[in-house]
Amino acid sequence: MNASVASHRLFSKETAVVALVVVILFALLPYSHASALIPPGKVNAAAGKSYVSGTSAHVSYPDTNGSELTDGLYASDVYSDSAWQGHFGSGTFDFVIDLGELEPITDLSIRFLQDLVTGIHLPDQVTYSLSVDGETFVQAGIVVRPSTDGTRQIVAYGLTGLLNTTARYVKVAVEQGDSVWTFADEIEALQDEPAVIDVDAPTVPTGLAVTETTGSSVTLSWTASTDNVLVTGYYVYSGLTVVAFTAAPYVTIDGLSSGTSYTYTVKAKDKAGNLSAASAPITTETTSPPVFSGTFLQPDLGDSWNAAQWEEEFEYMQDVGIDQLVLQWTANSKFKTAVYPTSVTGYTQNTTQDLMELALETGESVGTDIYVGLNVNDDWFFKYANDPIWLDQEEDAAIAFADDLWTKYGSYSSFKGWYLSLEVENWNFPTATEWGRLANYYDNVIAHLKTLSPNKPVVISPYFNPAGGLNLAGWQDMWEYILDVAPIDVIALQDGVGAGHATTGQLADWFAATQSAIANARPTTELWADTETFNLDFQPMAIQTMVDDMDAVQPYVTNYLSFSFNHYISPQQGNSLYYDTYKDYYDNGTVETVAPTIPAGLSATALDSQTVQLLWTGSTDNIGVVGYQIYRNDEWVGRTYTSLSEFTDVQLDASTAYQYKIQAIDAAGNLSGFSATANVTTPAGASYPTNLALGKTYTASEPAHANYPDSGGQLTDGIRATSNFGDAEWQGYFAAAPLEFVVDLGAVSTIDEINAGFLQDKPRYIFLPKQVEYFVSSDNINFTSVGVVSKPAVGEATRTKDYKMTGLSGVTGRYVKAKVTQLSSWIFMDEFEVRT
Repeated sequence: MNASVASHRLFSKETAVVALVVVILFALLPYSHASALIPPGKVNAAAGKSYVSGTSAHVSYPDTNGSELTDGLYASDVYSDSAWQGHFGSGTFDFVIDLGELEPITDLSIRFLQDLVTGIHLPDQVTYSLSVDGETFVQAGIVVRPSTDGTRQIVAYGLTGLLNTTARYVKVAVEQGDSVWTFADEIEALQDEPAVIDVDAPTVPTGLAVTETTGSSVTLSWTASTDNVLVTGYYVYSGLTVVAFTAAPYVTIDGLSSGTSYTYTVKAKDKAGNLSAASAPITTETTSPPVFSGTFLQPDLGDSWNAAQWEEEFEYMQDVGIDQLVLQWTANSKFKTAVYPTSVTGYTQNTTQDLMELALETGESVGTDIYVGLNVNDDWFFKYANDPIWLDQEEDAAIAFADDLWTKYGSYSSFKGWYLSLEVENWNFPTATEWGRLANYYDNVIAHLKTLSPNKPVVISPYFNPAGGLNLAGWQDMWEYILDVAPIDVIALQDGVGAGHATTGQLADWFAATQSAIANARPTTELWADTETFNLDFQPMAIQTMVDDMDAVQPYVTNYLSFSFNHYISPQQGNSLYYDTYKDYYDNGTVETVAPTIPAGLSATALDSQTVQLLWTGSTDNIGVVGYQIYRNDEWVGRTYTSLSEFTDVQLDASTAYQYKIQAIDAAGNLSGFSATANVTTPAGASYPTNLALGKTYTASEPAHANYPDSGGQLTDGIRATSNFGDAEWQGYFAAAPLEFVVDLGAVSTIDEINAGFLQDKPRYIFLPKQVEYFVSSDNINFTSVGVVSKPAVGEATRTKDYKMTGLSGVTGRYVKAKVTQLSSWIFMDEFEVRT
């Protein structure tokens, strides 16, 4: 009979009494009462209190009404007793009890059943932890499984003799064995029974202070009160209304209106319910929603506007409160060009208009301040501060252009200040040697600017990438070192979210470190935010994400610039829905939250072995749909940036099944629900086993970067690089112009497939090319285009990706060229194949 019972193991509560009646009938006991189990002179503070279970009990042995552990009903030693709750599995499950207010605790306990015949084991150990706020828990002790004689019994895992211990929250973490049943019942948090009636009130809370404000919350703290027995919590009042109760001497009050004044007082409460007098009041104001005051403008865009468009652009800016414009540079010291009719020797104007005059005159007419950028040089991103001679030359160029610009345009009242274009970060300036060179550069240039225009502030805009380089402490040290030497007026710190350098959650720490450096080294320096308004596709960022980034740094900055309203939000440049949504936020203080409707009628059709076309019925939105998120096999792979209801997925694998679903997205970033799924299988593709380029020589339009060089023949050696950017097979390039690679096959050949491999590693700013165009030639002079491979949808993960043209017909040539157009980022390439 025992063997029969053991083979069935556990039954549900509803069937167990019948199934096991022969074995357990003699053991059925009535429930015990709480008073019979609690020691004299003790009170169970957990009785009747609510709790949260980290893992739900098994459906066959549930936590009835979610209250079995604190209902005061103690289970008998029969596993079918409904007072037990059962957990099956491995690892740890936990419970957190809210005692309602701060309570003294002398003993902690939880009961378990051992019934080895039915597979119910005692847990390996129980860990008790306590908290006053429900967030930070401190371990009170661990109780390990005791030795038993193996009989069916109830065992209490008790932790006794706690001294001077108070808490509001009790966490009980139960560590069970591998794939076993654990039955638990009744958690106790015992305290001494009060002996006398307490009529003495706690002392008045003192030192009430505001520790943080946001647009919707205020955080208060104060010095804890004392009491003859125990302070159990604090009531926080706004006027006569209680707005919060907390066991700890601090609280965050949420749900407030932005830009609004609030006054608070605090009263302490003791165990007997006595209230102290109110604290001294404190008045504070929630912050207003962060908005842009300024924007960066790159000269190429400004040169595309006529005078009327300049005025219209500034009117769009004015309508959303933007009255500062940074003309990012006025000269390029690498190519010896300027954006105005310069008198600097060796430089020529390369714009069709005088952008300085346009910016300053338009600014003067509408009341917009213009910050004038000096020289820019792309060689900075290779030399940094490692070449002091080159840096001295850039310093000389900056001073020369400052003189020229001030002579020509210094009389404009809209000429507000200066901008130095060299962008410092935390990767390429590791020691005080580089810091010193930077500090001297800044100090010398700024000193000259102050002789020309003593009251014109000088702005710089560094950035950071937490993936490597200097950590927070090193970053702070660097800026303290630089600011101790150089009188920089404004640090407009790039947030880096759009470029993929940082996440919203990382911003506060880096801005706080920068603010600390300023406070320690040069308190007169202002910290501004340079908020990015684009995403990794170099398309407009969702307005809600942008606002979240601004919110994250609001405690640390005094002003917000954007990079860039002009390039990504303005109706003159792109989708006006982004401007409409931002203006709605600017006018109302919140980003709209209405989601688009769900796309309907999704279909997927294989066009060839590499290509699938998606079609659907478009969604609608209260402001407008700006695109659709594309999911392939449940992985986000990309999105469109138009309201068109179609997408072509390219560079897929042949003979492969794919499943698609989509979501509509609006400019705020609100997403619709998912569409229905659409399934498709790509047809088989031809195989071309012979790589004609293997081992052949090739040329490149420029050499690879010294840190990621082509050691000779890497593109055609037949060895594929891994997804690790440090793999020596990769060669890396950072250039603005398209790259060209030409492989010599040795003889005119029939070509059926051309392929080049690339790396995506977005945290390191290594992106796939925007496109690759392939050409063939018989003489290495006259090339004919074979076709273009556009950037495929591959999601965010670090990975390799081929850009392949296959199934070519009638294509012959000796020389094959790949023209690689990048996205202002690193390009890592390996293996250039030509197959037949």
